[in-house]
Amino acid sequence: EVAGYVAEDSSGYGNDAGYGWGDPWVSTNGFPANHALLFDGVDDFLTTDMYRDRLAPTGGVTVACWIQPFSTGEGVILSKEDPWNDVAFSYYLAWYGTNNTLHFVIDSDNNLSGGSVPVGVWTHVAAVYDGAKMSIYTNGALAVEKNHSGPIPTNDYEVTIGCTMFPQSHFFGAIADLRVYDCGM
Repeated sequence: EVAGYVAEDSSGYGNDAGYGWGDPWVSTNGFPANHALLFDGVDDFLTTDMYRDRLAPTGGVTVACWIQPFSTGEGVILSKEDPWNDVAFSYYLAWYGTNNTLHFVIDSDNNLSGGSVPVGVWTHVAAVYDGAKMSIYTNGALAVEKNHSGPIPTNDYEVTIGCTMFPQSHFFGAIADLRVYDCGM
């Protein structure tokens, strides 16, 4: 839900996201729940409070949302990164429009790509790490998975929605019903 310049967290944990730059705005844009944030692919993004433990899981994470990319290109849906440590990611989920696939990263070096997300179509996507394997789902179906074990590295930086901070890779499209869980589901 959006109120003024804050996308309010409906989980009850207070993980509200404020506009980092630009002005992603709410629109029905054909989404069934009649709300979504639109990102212009240039400078729109949101950030959460830096020190939220639930957004810095170590044993597993699930990122799930509806996305509708507007054109080809690359764009990050959500990232938890330390931009001052050679772009060290705790985790991130991106869409690569050159081949319409998702890209999920844990600990900068462990990545997984797959799942089909066409331009202009609302698609439910989920990236899951349960401490033993990484998985990508599209519209509820498993698209790809691989074994990977180990903790997710932590950092004190915010979660960013709609881009990475360095280098910036902005999402061009709509994101709705974004959820981050501190476990693999």
